[in-house]
Amino acid sequence: MPHFHIPLQSGADTVLKAMKRKYDVSLFASRIQKIRSALPYSCVASDIIAGFPGETDQDFMDTLAFLENADISYMHVFTYSKRDNTLASQITNVVQDKVKKRKK
Repeated sequence: MPHFHIPLQSGADTVLKAMKRKYDVSLFASRIQKIRSALPYSCVASDIIAGFPGETDQDFMDTLAFLENADISYMHVFTYSKRDNTLASQITNVVQDKVKKRKK
């Protein structure tokens, strides 16, 4: 069975931009659609990060709304964890741990 693992990270363009991703939600969706058109029975997996610094409740809700409509077979969902010496570690608008766990 064909298997594709395509990390999304977030369904909110504002978060993807903060992550310095070179794609947005619409590009991700179009790639999934291309895969499904060519190989409708393929498995498409993705990674999601909850609680990236600066993620708002609206960003989280946008991610949920996107995922409800995305044709993704399964997801790996992680809470954001700070890594020293990364750009994200310098963002001061940190999501509290209890909020990250609730979102996951």
